[in-house]
Amino acid sequence: MTTVLAAGVVGYSRLMTADEAGTLVQFKTHRKELIEPKTGEHSGRVVKLIGDGTPSQHRQGVDMYQSRMIPMLYIRIVLSARWLA
Repeated sequence: MTTVLAAGVVGYSRLMTADEAGTLVQFKTHRKELIEPKTGEHSGRVVKLIGDGTPSQHRQGVDMYQSRMIPMLYIRIVLSARWLA
């Protein structure tokens, strides 16, 4: 069985309008340091990079879920801390 996940960034257009260069740097950093390594750790592979999306393929649904939850929670905590500062 193969599971395919197409994930994107909520508010990507708004972030790009406010700070295009900064948004691209942050997104590329998160993708390289979090999303791609976690995808590989959980039997997955990033299929293609599409703007703010990173479609990925996994052997099982649980692998897909685990590969995305850690990066998503980390990014949310980091962004929340910046907004509150």
